[in-house]
Amino acid sequence: MPLRLKHTLQGHRGAVYSLAWMPGAGILSAAGDGIIALWDLQSGENKGALAMLPAAVFSLCLSADGRYLLAGTEKGGIHVLDLGLKQEMHHLSYLEGGVFQVGILPDAEGYYALGGNGVLALINTDFSLRDRIKISGAKLRTAVLHADHFWIGDSAGMVTQLNLADRRVISSWQAHDPSVYGLVFSGEYLYTSGRDGHIRKWDPEGKMQWEIAAHNYAVYRLLMLPGERLVSASRDRKIKFWSAVDGSFLGRIERAGGGHRASINSLLYIAEEKCLVSGSDDKEIKIWESA
Repeated sequence: MPLRLKHTLQGHRGAVYSLAWMPGAGILSAAGDGIIALWDLQSGENKGALAMLPAAVFSLCLSADGRYLLAGTEKGGIHVLDLGLKQEMHHLSYLEGGVFQVGILPDAEGYYALGGNGVLALINTDFSLRDRIKISGAKLRTAVLHADHFWIGDSAGMVTQLNLADRRVISSWQAHDPSVYGLVFSGEYLYTSGRDGHIRKWDPEGKMQWEIAAHNYAVYRLLMLPGERLVSASRDRKIKFWSAVDGSFLGRIERAGGGHRASINSLLYIAEEKCLVSGSDDKEIKIWESA
């Protein structure tokens, strides 16, 4: 997949862990320095810090109406920022041991958050706690939601399928050894990536369709691109592209082509702009566009 480097964004003083797109405003980045920064997609200009939090920020989620930004930190707190008022409105202490992902529930009826204590938190639109569900004895690292079904990956390498309506566990299976870091659901299939450097394709109940030894080290992020293509980002400093149909290799971005100098922790695809954004332990953010 031919991509060229458009911008390299510098300014963070810690590893970049999460990226988000704020339509009409720019790219949001969150890092180990506790800073949530805003960047102009076209020029690469740093438009300033939206927040300076007292802990590393692992996850970001923009509310459906664009009014609020939720930021999960390494200490287990979730900071809720009112972007219009430019101030913090809530600090939620529903989880412990880090918040590795925050997302929106179906029909924008609230939020979910994954905790380092193995707990899934369900949060109402007014940011009150709806429910806490113990999923695992290990850290919950990643999740994907389709209709009323959750698939949650943990640091023990398990994937747990949960029915959101009745909180019932439907199935669980060992997907990687040990951690599951990436999860994508597309069409009829689930795709996972892990610390073992592999990517695997499953049916929704856990029957493996194929697997590939994708990277030399842990695969921290996995995304689905248009045209049934997967993109993976790894501790080996490479971004790779794959066919989601059969797992065949389609291309790579590495250091020699302008890629990152350290582990790649985050990926973001902006569909309307047809560009890919990556964030790394090298404290840089890179914007890639079609060649």
